Parts: sequence; structure tokens; C-alpha cells
Amino acid sequence: MFSVDSLQYLNTIHLHKFFKKIKQYKNIHLFIQESINLKFIDTKKNYSTPRGNISFNHPYDLIAINSNLKIVDSNVTRPYKENNDYRLYTGHFYLHIKKP
Repeated sequence: MFSVDSLQYLNTIHLHKFFKKIKQYKNIHLFIQESINLKFIDTKKNYSTPRGNISFNHPYDLIAINSNLKIVDSNVTRPYKENNDYRLYTGHFYLHIKKP
């Protein structure tokens, strides 16, 4: 199962419910690629924060662990140069999780 820039629009409650529901499937792998504020990553927040009007920064890895899912791979991409004022703090969070 893939999520590309869509889970960021779920609030924290719905994201927790989603992670718990995917555990019902056998042999499921979830690949997440979500935009994220790099300041959120750098400060290692363990709770979700709003990003703009309708999206959120989520600690996807912590939510996965708390949902008893196994992290296979995780990575943060910093695609924009520091002199890019518009996207300066925009990064991408990649997470591959599966049912243990």
C-alpha cells in the first residue's frame, strides 16, 4: 500500500485509526512519502503539529511503533537548497512499515 502526500491531511486521531486498521491485513507493507517541515524533524517532536491550513506534520515513525508496526526503512530528504526562500523548510519523509 502506498501513500504519497495524502496522510498529511489526516488529523492525529484519524491517522492513529488508520495505522491500527492496516494491521488487520496479513503481510501488508505500507510505503509513506509525505511532505514535512524540516524544523519539525530537526526538533524531534513526538506529537503532530499543524502545517498550513489543512495539513499536519506527523511523527509517522512514532505512531507506527505505538501501533505495533515494524519499521523496515526510514529516510528524510532535503531536496531544496538553503537559499530557496519559498521551500526552505520543506522536506520529504519516507517510511516503509509492515505488520510484524
